[in-house]
Amino acid sequence: LDMNMMQERSFKGWTLVPHKRPLRLTKRDADLFGSQELPIPPSCLITVWGEIADDTEDLLSYSVGLNGIDSDTKEICINRFLDTSSTTETTSHKTPQSVDKP
Repeated sequence: LDMNMMQERSFKGWTLVPHKRPLRLTKRDADLFGSQELPIPPSCLITVWGEIADDTEDLLSYSVGLNGIDSDTKEICINRFLDTSSTTETTSHKTPQSVDKP
């Protein structure tokens, strides 16, 4: 998975942190998906959070490239809205969100 693609939209105020490097899924895991050995889809955990600030984009739309696969799909997109429901105007803190990417 390529987290360093050129982004079409600004992601100012957002942070994305993969939980392992390199961020990859193996062909073996993809091939075994659905079998008794691997009944759930393989995934890569990425923690995503937005800074509660005036200049933070309200919507994160972050493209992740798919390299090394034979597919018409060449990228996936992480979409998140900034959650400001639990803050006041004078409080600034981070709102973490975890995303499991197949």
